[in-house]
Amino acid sequence: MTDVARRANVSVSTVSRVLSGKQTVAPKTRQRVMKAVEALGYQRNQLAQSLRLGRSQTVGFIVGDIEQTVYPLLSKYLQAELEETGSNLLLFNTSHRTDRLKSMLSHARQLRLSAVLIATSDELDTEILCRFRDDETEYSCPIVVLGQDLSAHGICSVWHDDEAGSYAATRHMIATGCKRIGYIGRIHGSAIGAMRSKGYMRAIREAFGEVEPDRIWDASYRYPAGYSTLLKSLEKGQRLDAVMAGSDEIALGVMAAAIDSGMIIPQDLSLVGFGDVEWGAHVRPSLSTLSSDFPRMARVVSEIIAKRHAGDMTPSAVPIPRKLILRRSVRQSALQAYLRDAGRIEQTAADNPAPSRYIEQEQDNAD
Repeated sequence: MTDVARRANVSVSTVSRVLSGKQTVAPKTRQRVMKAVEALGYQRNQLAQSLRLGRSQTVGFIVGDIEQTVYPLLSKYLQAELEETGSNLLLFNTSHRTDRLKSMLSHARQLRLSAVLIATSDELDTEILCRFRDDETEYSCPIVVLGQDLSAHGICSVWHDDEAGSYAATRHMIATGCKRIGYIGRIHGSAIGAMRSKGYMRAIREAFGEVEPDRIWDASYRYPAGYSTLLKSLEKGQRLDAVMAGSDEIALGVMAAAIDSGMIIPQDLSLVGFGDVEWGAHVRPSLSTLSSDFPRMARVVSEIIAKRHAGDMTPSAVPIPRKLILRRSVRQSALQAYLRDAGRIEQTAADNPAPSRYIEQEQDNAD
């Protein structure tokens, strides 16, 4: 470190602050230090740094189910953001098991992790999380929950506003003339699923006065679940004209089952998913969905960890809005009526809605 300081013409303490990700160094000075680090091939002694700080530079990321598309994508952005502060990301998978969550939290202390992030659709035991948060017998380890709001329990939380998202999507399908709208997604045991179904039910009650219980299907976030559930609804004699799906994976399964059953999307069945996975824009018909903003979520998480390490123990609660991305899986005939609803979205031309925080409209690429 002394050689780096000499080459960059700064103090050793300045080099230390730069390499520790501190924000109190001028950008030009930081750039000079990093050039010296690169030129000398300097590598920090992470063990020595961990002993000095009382914690490692590794952040634990505990997910409920690594096979779900959302978690690899989120981990990608988290790792990129944390690398900017000199931290690494260590992934744990609970497979929806509370005993594994407890075990991993125990490992977090043994590894002296810099922070613990938890992302799962499962209903979390707040007693377990609060006990981990409050146990400072060895050192204080910040904990941040992603995907659901536990700030009422004093736990830092960053989540997408799923209830508002499903409400907006269901309202839109109602505005296009859909009346027999079903919901397919995990509900029981899923905090995220409960919020998504809640937004759907609120929109249905406002439009029709009551919710039909047999149009709500509790299903896992998987392609086969969406496929089999729509077939079951058809076997029961249901003739849904729209489906609010709890994930894009479920929506793809629903789409396949509808097409295999001779239905035409969106003429016979409108469909909206959750998450905006990459393939959604490239299936035919392209899938309407509710957006995810993982880059922003990762930035917020990094800021929360930095604040915690700086001594700011105020619980953070950061909701991130979802946008309704309209593609070809939803009827478009009454779009203008929806856009005019309550004056929420302006229009620049009779047939061209302006972009907004509520709705984005995409066109398919030429086949």
